[in-house]
Amino acid sequence: KVDEIDFRRSANEEDLLGLLLLRTVLITDMDIAKENISTSWVLLPGSLAMLYGANKPVLTTLRLCPKLCFHKHCLKRFMLPRGPASKAIFMNDLNTTMRVWSIEGRAVAKNSMQTYSNDNGNGCFFGFDFVDGRGGEIRVSCFNEIAEKFYGTIENEQTYTISNGRIGKEKEKFNNLNNTLEIFLSAASIVRPLHVDDQIIPLHHFHFVPIKDIPGRPAGSFVDILGVVLVISPRSTIRRRDQTETFKRTVQVEDMSGFSVSITLWGQHSTVLGEELEEFLSIPQKPVLALKTARISSFNGTSLDTISTTKWFVNPMIPESLPLQEWIASDAFNVLAPSITNRVLGPPSALSSPATIAQVLQMGNTDKNEWATIIAKITDISLDNFYYLACPLVKNGTQCRKKVQELENGS
Repeated sequence: KVDEIDFRRSANEEDLLGLLLLRTVLITDMDIAKENISTSWVLLPGSLAMLYGANKPVLTTLRLCPKLCFHKHCLKRFMLPRGPASKAIFMNDLNTTMRVWSIEGRAVAKNSMQTYSNDNGNGCFFGFDFVDGRGGEIRVSCFNEIAEKFYGTIENEQTYTISNGRIGKEKEKFNNLNNTLEIFLSAASIVRPLHVDDQIIPLHHFHFVPIKDIPGRPAGSFVDILGVVLVISPRSTIRRRDQTETFKRTVQVEDMSGFSVSITLWGQHSTVLGEELEEFLSIPQKPVLALKTARISSFNGTSLDTISTTKWFVNPMIPESLPLQEWIASDAFNVLAPSITNRVLGPPSALSSPATIAQVLQMGNTDKNEWATIIAKITDISLDNFYYLACPLVKNGTQCRKKVQELENGS
């Protein structure tokens, strides 16, 4: 406990100034406290301090600059926010230099609480996507005691006002939103429920990409697409590397750009979404499908995969869906549209310029990759056997599969 601390005035007005009376200071770590009444600064060896100015106590806590330079501008940089900003801003206006801010939005894609273990110890974390009324979106992450504090507060599809927290660069490995920033909630963060109409802050925002433009994007990135489901494959079981099993099925989707793409539905997407699409196609009716956050794959050409956070909407009631519905009913709809799958990733321009067979035969004389689209008629189908007799022996769990010939004695 300390009754009084005297800091001498420095000749440099930018340094710490002032004489303040302190009553009952808890000595723990090194904090900085600032009196609201004047411009004086005081350095305390305590986490909480009651400062008296104009006979009015002011309770506040600030963090100390780790360099211990005590420069006023440096001290301001490490101030803890005292409360939320007076006015909310849009997510696209956030930047990494902000310390006090407020945003309003809707929480979507909330993850379950997860644990981690590293050299620094054990901990827990969770995150969610936050979208506002202008189509802005940002990832919000919480760790350890902050995660435990806010996990029960945040609910999917509910609206909130979030204030304060660290704004940093997003980690592309864990963030699939159209934003280079990410929010990390802290002890200074405030989360309050917000009552607002769904039309002001919609449940979901889409950034649809035409299928013909997908090959120009890097593999592993994410897109939102809107198209017509042409066909869906039966559900199959796949064994993962860890020997666990999951389900998959493939759908072919076409949009008004005149191209189609193969989309692999994994896990619950293959069962729930797959069965819903099967019902429409059995009527028969070709449903409109909107996918948010589908991952681009370069395997076997350009295709898409669903991930755990992929959202789907069948015949969605959104403005972009209406022209697509009219297009399906028109003569312009082509169920045999060329697919961007089963081809090497290439520039979109190559997909929109059909070539002749003679032109293709002249390709391949340079070191550069070349792409082409061919529209032709099939003149001959090979009748050769599509199978052969294989050795049935199994060694180390793997069948031999070498080609064999059956002898006259049947062996």
